[in-house]
Amino acid sequence: MTPSFNYQGRKVDLSIFPDLTVPNVAVDARLGNDPKAIAGAFSLVQNYLRILLTPKGHYPSDPDMGSNFLAQLRSTRIQYPTDLIHLFLIESAGVVRWMKNNSAGLPDDEVIQDATLSSTVLTPSTTSLTIEIETRAGTAVSFLLPVNWSL
Repeated sequence: MTPSFNYQGRKVDLSIFPDLTVPNVAVDARLGNDPKAIAGAFSLVQNYLRILLTPKGHYPSDPDMGSNFLAQLRSTRIQYPTDLIHLFLIESAGVVRWMKNNSAGLPDDEVIQDATLSSTVLTPSTTSLTIEIETRAGTAVSFLLPVNWSL
C-alpha cells in the first residue's frame, strides 16, 4: 500500500504509522522526523488501527468508539489460534460497524467495507496478525499488526 498523494478537495490525516507503506510491513505508531500527509486507503487503515487499539470508552464524547481487543488479548488466556481469531472477529466487527456508521461525507476509498484476518502467528508473548481491509471503492489493502503482551 502506498499513500495517496492526490489531496485536491480532500481532508488529510497526519501519518502516525510512517513505516506502513507496503503490504505486510509491521505497524509502529510514532511521529517520525518526516511526518507525511495521507488520504485514501492509507488514511482508512490508520483510522481502523487507531480505533481497534483504543480502549472502548476512552473518549467520553463517543463511548462506542474503540474496542476491547488489546484489553481482552492481555487479560484472556489465548492458547490457540482459534482463540485469537474469535477475539479478532468480535472486536473488529464492532470497529467496522462504528466506522460505517460514522462515514458520512468520506470518499469511497476512505470508507471501510470489511476487515478480515488473513493469517496469525501466535507465541507465548506475541502475536502477529495480517489484516486485510476492503474499501467501499473496492480496493483491498493488507498489513501486519504485531502485538506484544506479558503472561
